[in-house]
Amino acid sequence: MSQLKKVRRSRFLVDPEVQNAFLRRCALQWGVFLLATFLLTFMIQYYSAPHNDRFLNHIEAFWNQHGLICIVLISLMPVFVMDLTKMTNRFAGPVVRLRAAIRAVSNGQAVTPIRFRKGDFWQELSSEFNLLLAMLPEARGTAENTHVRRHTDHQGLDEASLTNCRRAPADLVATRPS
Repeated sequence: MSQLKKVRRSRFLVDPEVQNAFLRRCALQWGVFLLATFLLTFMIQYYSAPHNDRFLNHIEAFWNQHGLICIVLISLMPVFVMDLTKMTNRFAGPVVRLRAAIRAVSNGQAVTPIRFRKGDFWQELSSEFNLLLAMLPEARGTAENTHVRRHTDHQGLDEASLTNCRRAPADLVATRPS
């Protein structure tokens, strides 16, 4: 009985543009939450104390009563960022892998069926892509019969080749063997 070894990601962020945007948004929301919490707590402290106290006395009283909570909330931020990074890898990783496979297919390279890591989101995308990959030779015809040159700008393609490349997904499903 063979055991599958756990494949670890080689990069911290697999899609830095998407993941950094997500992490920035979460950090911003966390910062706004902390600021609002601290201000609200301070305002309660300020208005519940005698008004003839100096402002620094209110800050000192706030820190004495709520300082530990402030430290704990601020120190939890790196933990949340690490956890969010791992979570975003679970949806960004499959998309990066799928995009690379699509790019390889469009460049005419041989592509093996893709599999996502256990725990990744969108597991069904890999099976749907693999089904499409299996249907491509039937949909396009054999390499000898199809004279489609692989250009990203589609220059030099005749209309029949372009039509063959632009077949709707429903047409592809209809040609799938039973």
